[in-house]
Order: sequence, then structure tokens, then C-alpha cells
Amino acid sequence: MNNYEIPLENLDITREDHDNIVILTVIGEIDLNSVRDFIKVLDELKNEEKHQIIIECSEIRYIDSSGVGALLRAKTGLVKMKSEEKKDVVLLNVSQSLQRVLELTRLFSLFKSFSDRNDALSYFRS
Repeated sequence: MNNYEIPLENLDITREDHDNIVILTVIGEIDLNSVRDFIKVLDELKNEEKHQIIIECSEIRYIDSSGVGALLRAKTGLVKMKSEEKKDVVLLNVSQSLQRVLELTRLFSLFKSFSDRNDALSYFRS
């Protein structure tokens, strides 16, 4: 399991690798000021051909449309990847602020959401 932390100005992202599954713990704000860094992390996963991504969302304090766009881009980008394994971006412990934004934009139903880490991992392992 590889772990690292990317400290950014208003956003911290911690990465944990569990075989082919990557858990990104996102703390802070995903907005116009930080979205490029968030996209950079997601693009790194794509370049590494990591296509089983869990985003731990409990400490996302704020997300704007650029952050929602980055989530959507990551999810739709997986469709183009060739793999026999399950490909998806799922959300873990969705914060109230993120849930509200996703519901207002009618995107909440596009993302599988879990409240238990083991359930999220099992989703990919099944």
C-alpha cells in the first residue's frame, strides 16, 4: 500500500493504494483556486491506469461548479479506459455540502455513495 499526502493551500489530498484501488481523502475546499491541483491528482491516477477510485468526502467543506466538473470529468474519463476490471469513481462519507451541491445539480444519482469504507472497497473487489 502506497500512501502520500499532497498539502495544498486550501486543500489537502491524501492517497492510499489498496492493490488497484485508490482512496483519495480530500480535506478542504474544491473551488476555482484549488481545482487544478485536484484535477492534477486525478490525471495522475488516469496516467497510472488506476480506474478504481474512492474519494473520501467527509471533510470537503466547500465545492463549487469547477469541483463538481472535476468529479464528473474523472468519472466519465474512466469510460474510455480499457480494462477488464470494474471502472468507477465512488464517493465515501459524502459531506452535507457536497451532497447538497450534487443534488441541486441533479448529479448525485450518477455517483455510487458509501458510508462505510469496507463497503466501498468491497464494491470494487466483487
